[in-house]
Amino acid sequence: MRFELITPALPDLGAAAGEVLGIPLMDEPFPPAGAAGQIDWRLHARISRLVADAYAANPPEGHFRPLDGQHLLMPGRPALGFSWVLLYGLGPREGWSSERYRTSIETLTGIIGNLKARDLTLLLPPWREAGMTARNAVELLLRSVAAKKAGLKAPFDRLCIVEPVEYHAELSEAAATFLSRAGLGS
Repeated sequence: MRFELITPALPDLGAAAGEVLGIPLMDEPFPPAGAAGQIDWRLHARISRLVADAYAANPPEGHFRPLDGQHLLMPGRPALGFSWVLLYGLGPREGWSSERYRTSIETLTGIIGNLKARDLTLLLPPWREAGMTARNAVELLLRSVAAKKAGLKAPFDRLCIVEPVEYHAELSEAAATFLSRAGLGS
């Protein structure tokens, strides 16, 4: 499995391409910020409209609300270089913790496993807000991916994480160590 990193800067996100782009969303009544907000901008505010619909007085039937475990798969092209965008709910920001981070990663890897995607780009859930290190965050993700895909030669052909450049060295080192130990490195 190839492990890659890109920054959340708009030029990097705009140039990125792949099969699935995963975006975590807290259950909040306002549009996403940061990298998710930039992706929303590229998607012509589709994510913002979904959030607004969820908080409307009479939400449309079958609406998406980013509660724990809720997810929605929507087309990414032509606005993005990804075939699909996976929105996955984290629940309310209040009470966000390392345990909820762990649970959200377990849920996410289950969803991804069902998609049978081979090329995945992810915005990680807010690990800093959960009091975690970059190393812990990526190791939890890789451990969960490896457990869900047990028996396969490699869980993915490519896994790309979107994080600021100041965390790339720590994330890269942690991923290389884990993938080597697990026999999943390429």
